[in-house]
Amino acid sequence: MCPIDFQMIGLTGQTGAGKSTVSRFFQAAGLYVIDADQTARQVVEPGTECLREIVEVFGPDVLQPDGSLHRRKLGQIVFSDPVALQKLNAITHPRITAYMQAEAKAAQQAGSPAAVIDAAALFESGFDRCCTTIVAVLAPAEIRITRIMERDGLTEKEAEQRIRSQLPESVYRDRAQHILYNNGNRTELETQTQKLLRILFPTRSGL
Repeated sequence: MCPIDFQMIGLTGQTGAGKSTVSRFFQAAGLYVIDADQTARQVVEPGTECLREIVEVFGPDVLQPDGSLHRRKLGQIVFSDPVALQKLNAITHPRITAYMQAEAKAAQQAGSPAAVIDAAALFESGFDRCCTTIVAVLAPAEIRITRIMERDGLTEKEAEQRIRSQLPESVYRDRAQHILYNNGNRTELETQTQKLLRILFPTRSGL
């Protein structure tokens, strides 16, 4: 299922905690980043089998007039109903996994020292089973709510629903080998990331 003799770093964390910022730091350091969120958007593009299945399960109201996925409407359904979220994950995760396996092989062939799987649902999807080490990004709830509202144009209630749909902080602390705590200071977060890179790659200069 996963590449052999190749370091796979799982990057996950609470929504709004700054995972994408850490992902950019990793990419700037020369690591090959596989963005699960971007992949998730690709697998539900108009005309895909994945989107057809989503419409079958959740109804035509989750489509925009142009036939693309109405993410906000779908989010209102799945982030308030754990069963609905499980149904959505059952449709999307196998396709995302197949794409990421191909990307990991490409990273290995390109000579990258590691591939980073950037995935909010790393544990829920089972992607963590492919990882040699896991990094989780955490942040205070009030900071996360503000970021989610600004990033996604959501109300405070919708942002809180997204937070509640995720795993509790204790799961990330228990299952990740490395924790980055983001208090809102980007420079401090970058410093933490650079220290982590030196731990993960002690023999490589420039990381």
